[in-house]
Amino acid sequence: MSVGGGGSIELVAAELREVRWPLAPVGAAGRRTHAWRRAGLVRVRVRTGDVAGLGLGEAAALAGSAEAELREHEVAMDELRRWVAAPRAAASSAAECAARAEAAAPRSPAARFAIESALLDALASARGVAVADLLHAAPAPRVAVNAVVADLASARAAARRGIRTFKLKLGLETDDDARLLAELRRELGGDARLRGDANGCWPVDEVGARLRALAGAGLEYVEEPCADLPAALRGGASWAIPVALDESLGVLAAAEVAELARHPALAALILKPTRLGGFAPCLALARAAAAAGKAAIVTHALEGPVAMAGCAELARALAPLQRAAPAVGVDLHPGLAAWPLRPPQHDACALRAAPDAGLGLAARWDELTPTPGTDEVSP
Repeated sequence: MSVGGGGSIELVAAELREVRWPLAPVGAAGRRTHAWRRAGLVRVRVRTGDVAGLGLGEAAALAGSAEAELREHEVAMDELRRWVAAPRAAASSAAECAARAEAAAPRSPAARFAIESALLDALASARGVAVADLLHAAPAPRVAVNAVVADLASARAAARRGIRTFKLKLGLETDDDARLLAELRRELGGDARLRGDANGCWPVDEVGARLRALAGAGLEYVEEPCADLPAALRGGASWAIPVALDESLGVLAAAEVAELARHPALAALILKPTRLGGFAPCLALARAAAAAGKAAIVTHALEGPVAMAGCAELARALAPLQRAAPAVGVDLHPGLAAWPLRPPQHDACALRAAPDAGLGLAARWDELTPTPGTDEVSP
């Protein structure tokens, strides 16, 4: 990992607030069985010489059911409370930020992401650079985003914003999906990039036939077509459309990912920092993908603005590792409508460097935490 500037920083204080916000039942959020998201927001204060820095992090655990998500949220909050009550020494490099987070939150990937984000944000702010500058010596100044669409109307709206990569959530009615994809291709033109995501809902013995039925639309790939995609790939699967690993990455060892990345049927790794435990694991996975000539695509997990800003900075840092930087899944999502502000990296169809250093949000803590309940400790 590269670091702009130098010098060590001292951790002065840390605080934690718990928030929740509603998700509009549209887009990717429309498939959830529960309409609320919970998160722990952390803020750290650091000092390096006479320069002070603030850093923010967000832990918004994501799971398949309301009960599982609440359990994951409680684990994340427990680990964050312990860390805030007795914060360890701050860090002077991106690698040290990751190590501090790993030691502080071994049970919760979301909490690791929050702690690593806060430390990186503070370190970058103290040095007057963006978080992406700590992760790569020359992060991309601009990265295109894809839009999740459900019909022609949403695709047209995205195209008017300048979007040229479109992702469709696929279900069990493959004939309907094939018709919609054909319409999207006619509407958007041959240069538009189309992607699919089945969220593991297809029986493995039906994957081949379903992908053949969709092949005419020229999809880049389909994410997680079946429940055990790694096993299908190891079994020699060969399909009409390439596939991508998403949820499976959370349970695979590094060596397994490196092996699967070389599989000819695999096109991409889909990286969610909240689920994978932060920036450092995603960087390692992106390097494995690059070594195999495959794409590494950062996406969100329906988080709030702080985690989304972290995803944006990660996407800018990973783009130079790839031959042709793909559009990433860090478009604004329905849940962000509940917040009074949006991630500063976003414009209509791409991610750019934020106007301020770090994640670009540290000065707006009060807008991010409208609910009472702060626990601040000065070590």
